[in-house]
Amino acid sequence: AYTFAIGSNSFSATAQDKAGNTNAASTSFTVSVTSGSLCSLVQRWVSNAGVANSLCVKLRQESWGAFRNEVSAQGGKKFLSASNAAILLRLVDELD
Repeated sequence: AYTFAIGSNSFSATAQDKAGNTNAASTSFTVSVTSGSLCSLVQRWVSNAGVANSLCVKLRQESWGAFRNEVSAQGGKKFLSASNAAILLRLVDELD
């Protein structure tokens, strides 16, 4: 869900089978950020368990500034890509 905007979203799709039958559907949904959901992304994207744990502890303690500092320091290095660090920084702003 991190690829969608925070808040209300909608998604539509159309499909056609080999017989030419076509159908369309759409749905609406809301994307929100919690410290738990952000920790799940951290655990998925940070390849070093110690660094991931350190970041999740900061999230559980609501230490947003310390989380930002560590993500900024780790982003683009061995354990966290720069693009994923940017997403984490964008999402933590929703918690602050």
